[in-house]
Amino acid sequence: MKTVRVVSYAINGRGMGHLVRQLAVARWMRRLAAVVGVDLEVWVLTSSEADTLARREGFLSLKIPSKAMMRDAGLEPARYLAVARSWVVQTVAGLQPDLLVVDTFPGGSFGELIAALELAPRRALVARPVRPEVANEASYAALLPLYGRVVVPEDGGVG
Repeated sequence: MKTVRVVSYAINGRGMGHLVRQLAVARWMRRLAAVVGVDLEVWVLTSSEADTLARREGFLSLKIPSKAMMRDAGLEPARYLAVARSWVVQTVAGLQPDLLVVDTFPGGSFGELIAALELAPRRALVARPVRPEVANEASYAALLPLYGRVVVPEDGGVG
């Protein structure tokens, strides 16, 4: 049986929104994989304090402390940014995903996905609406073509 390795990127805050969306996508991928006879290996990268939700559903999860946790611990923002960027890129490189599924931010929460995108032959973006000032940035729009599939949940459609 063929194995497909997926890395789900659900990194932003300490809340549950990004993680819950990624788990919903992973559940559907698991159902579809079972129908077509593919073994699915899903890894969830998250900063959510609710990372145990992934484990409860049988998905592997790797957690980095959230920005808020680092701030609360007194870590300098520049130090956290360096650690977080390196952690994400090294983790994706080590996992060698067939598919990278990213929630909301095409360049990553720390801008680190620009380096990590080339490590996955297939990439999908769950394009939740973002603030207009983010959506109108040239850098945001420039990254969208790097994804083979862009899913817009609120529209119920796929781009």
